[in-house]
Amino acid sequence: ASPSVLMTAYAVRGLDINTSYTIYHLLNEQKKNGVAIIYVGEDLDVLIDLCDRILVLCGGRNNGIVSVLLPNSGGAPGVRLGDTVLTGQPVPVAPAARSVMPAMVNPSLDVTLEITAPKGTVITAEVGELRLLDPETGEVTGSGTAVPLPGDCVVCWRIAAADPGETYMAVIGEGARSRRLTLQYDSETQIWMISCE
Repeated sequence: ASPSVLMTAYAVRGLDINTSYTIYHLLNEQKKNGVAIIYVGEDLDVLIDLCDRILVLCGGRNNGIVSVLLPNSGGAPGVRLGDTVLTGQPVPVAPAARSVMPAMVNPSLDVTLEITAPKGTVITAEVGELRLLDPETGEVTGSGTAVPLPGDCVVCWRIAAADPGETYMAVIGEGARSRRLTLQYDSETQIWMISCE
């Protein structure tokens, strides 16, 4: 009987390249047969080749899940937060930083996203201001609550006095190919989380 879950830690450490590729091939075959693979490793190239999702641990804490599969198939806009491709799974806006507790003064919240979308696609924020940034200089080239994108670009979504009790949304595009950004405060981890559906 085939296992439903297979866990391996540093499976190719110290092995020659041919043996390593044989093990990668065997793991991928198991994955194709419906086996869930948990692969513990530190070689980013290997992780990207083998994994659909990468859980990043630092100091014994979950610092986010990175989706390796790009989400913009079918012409829908793709959205990245730093190196993380955003999907329906929420990820920390600032993994290393704690947000201000609700009892304190609420700070403004800046989320900088890289958006892959056709020229003219409009991004609309229900709350806050959107700023288009020049990717090389960081200068603001446009702003507002509904901004047409000049194609692939960097956008800063700023929410003044962000309330941890609220959920904030922005929409990229219109109709069936639109993507919805959701920004929420996770009271357990005390970190703002963002997802894209």
